[in-house]
Amino acid sequence: TAQLLPAQAEALAEHRRVWGLEAKGAWAPAQLADSTEEERRMVEAMRERLVSGGSLTCPEDEAYCTDLQLLRYLRARDHHMDKALHMYLHSLQWRRGARPWALSNPATAANKLSSDARIVGWDLQGRVVVYSSFAKSADRTPEHINIVFLMEKANLCVNAGSPGSVVWVNHFGGRHKSGFGWRDCSPAFAWTAIDIFSNHYPECLATMIIVDPPSVFFGLWKVVHPLLPEKTARKGDFIHSSDEEQNAVKFGAVFGPQLAAYLLQLIKADAKMIIVDPPSVFFGLWKVVHPLLPEKTARKGDFIHSSDEEQNAVKFGAVFGPQLAAYLLQLIKADAK
Repeated sequence: TAQLLPAQAEALAEHRRVWGLEAKGAWAPAQLADSTEEERRMVEAMRERLVSGGSLTCPEDEAYCTDLQLLRYLRARDHHMDKALHMYLHSLQWRRGARPWALSNPATAANKLSSDARIVGWDLQGRVVVYSSFAKSADRTPEHINIVFLMEKANLCVNAGSPGSVVWVNHFGGRHKSGFGWRDCSPAFAWTAIDIFSNHYPECLATMIIVDPPSVFFGLWKVVHPLLPEKTARKGDFIHSSDEEQNAVKFGAVFGPQLAAYLLQLIKADAKMIIVDPPSVFFGLWKVVHPLLPEKTARKGDFIHSSDEEQNAVKFGAVFGPQLAAYLLQLIKADAK
C-alpha cells in the first residue's frame, strides 16, 4: 500500500508495543490471482528506473513508490513502461504541490455537515468501501478535496491479498433538498473528479454505485459519458433505494451480510426525509404543497418532535438499528437545545 513516513512509523511501532499488537501482512503483487511474473518483473524494473534516475527526491516520493502504486500505473497504461513512467512522474509532481497525504477538509472543521463521506469497511473481495451522501452535505465542499482525502486514506487501508481498489457507494439524494442538484451540474466538477481518478489514482476505483440519481443528473451524464474511456464508463452502477429486495441481493453478494445491512440502513435513512420539530408556520406551506405532490413522494415525509424521546428511540431503532439510531438521536437532541 502506501508506506508510512518515519515519524508515523515510529508512532505506530510504539502504539503496537504498548498494546501488544502484531503488524498486518504486507501487500504484494504475488498475492493477486490475476498478477503475472511479467508484471512483477516490470514493477521492479520501473522502481529501478525511478531510483537510478533520481526521481524520488523526498521521503513522500519514496513512500509512494510501492508495489501497489507501480502496478496500478503499469496497468493503467496497458503495461507500456515509458507511458506508465511518464504518468507516474506527473503524479509525483502533482503530489509535491498538492501534498495530499497532509490534506484536511477545512469546511468540516467549521461545519460537520459540510460533507458526508467516509470509509465504512471492506467488501467480500477485500476492496475498501466508501459511502458518501449528497443529502447530508448541507454546504458543498469542493469535491476534489473529499476525493483526494478519501483515496489517500483508502490506500492506507488496503490489506494483504486485496485487489487494492475501492468500491464507492454514492447516495445522490433523489429529491432531497440537499441532494444532487443544479449547483452540482457543472461539467468542470465532473472533469476534475475524472482527472483525479484517471491521472493520479489510476486503477483505484473499481465501481461507483450511484443511488437515487435525480433526473437533473442525467443531463450531466449525457455530456460526460460519450467522452469517457470505455473502461471508466463501465464503472458506473445506478440503483434506486426503493428497489429494496433487489438491492439486498446485490449488496449481500458484493459486501457480505453485515456491511450490506449497514449500507442499506444508511441508504434508507438518506432516502427518507424525517422532519424534526417543524414549526407551526411550516404546516401552512405543507397544506398548499402536499396535494400537488405525487403520492409516492408525499409518503416520504415523516414528522416527529424531539421531545418524544421514548417514541423516537423505538422508531429510530426499528429503522436505523441501535448504533446509528443512537447517533442520530444525539444529533437531534443537540440541535434542539
